[in-house]
Amino acid sequence: MALPAHFTPIGHSYRRVGRPPFHFREAGAAIRILNDPDPRAGKWVESIWRAPDATLYGWYHCEAPAPCPQPTVTYRIGALRSRDDGVTWQDLGPVLTPRPDEIDCSFDNGWFSGGFGDFTVVPDRSGRFFLIHLTSYHADDSAQGIVVARYPIGDRDAPGGALDWWTDAGWQPRHRFPPQPLIRPRLGWRHASPDAHWGPAVHENLDIDQFVMLLNRTHDGERTLVQRGVAVSFNRDAGNPAGWTPPRTLIQGAIWYPQAIAPDGSDRRGGGSMRFFVSGFSAWDIRFRRGPPRQGTLPLPAAFDEGDLARVFGPRQPDGGFGS
Repeated sequence: MALPAHFTPIGHSYRRVGRPPFHFREAGAAIRILNDPDPRAGKWVESIWRAPDATLYGWYHCEAPAPCPQPTVTYRIGALRSRDDGVTWQDLGPVLTPRPDEIDCSFDNGWFSGGFGDFTVVPDRSGRFFLIHLTSYHADDSAQGIVVARYPIGDRDAPGGALDWWTDAGWQPRHRFPPQPLIRPRLGWRHASPDAHWGPAVHENLDIDQFVMLLNRTHDGERTLVQRGVAVSFNRDAGNPAGWTPPRTLIQGAIWYPQAIAPDGSDRRGGGSMRFFVSGFSAWDIRFRRGPPRQGTLPLPAAFDEGDLARVFGPRQPDGGFGS
């Protein structure tokens, strides 16, 4: 089963079922959130986890209008549960929502004014915590970048109250300290042309016994967040946020949302030859091996303009997002 993103009339996910690897029997149907707290806001399910009793848990990236004079959005993360294999979902409430002091209407990136999103959820190796590697678009420039939060797997039905994130003082409750970025922007998200990594996609790679993080990279975009490449970072234990290596460019160009998916369909754990996706499209395999890094990068199309983005995501809307 896969939950690809769709963008019309607003952001949502739809469910496709089939058999590995990547053979789907049908086009799929939009999932239903039975108690959606804000049906007007776009929501994309970006990670799922199946509990031992077969219940599905999911986490969505939500884009809602910002309390700003100009049309823009803020990002937040929420949790879901499904007892019918992903057809319908129960909203479990917010996981990470920006406070008023974490939003800044002076942001000039053309998209958003703060928040938290563009993430991956994986269990840690102890099986005790969900780790949420996410992008912080915090109003405070020093708290922007790739950050990591966690909460106990045992609290999966009520996730809002036990969230910690990694800070200068280690794991701390979200309300006590700002997050410590694992990877910081060179030029922050308030600028018209941010120079930053974002959108971490994390999986545990069995071939190298490490966690792998694939990242988008933007710079010189002038209010478009144009994709300049895909970067990669490694960590022997994702439960140790300080262990991530500095990001290294893997591919030049491409488009948003890189992902490595195993032959069994998992994007959380795999090895051998995996499929490499960008924006839900794959024409490549990717494999990680031990040894010194090779020099150079793999060339893919170097830039996508507004028309390319519109063909993938739909035309830009007055609220700053895409979709018609």
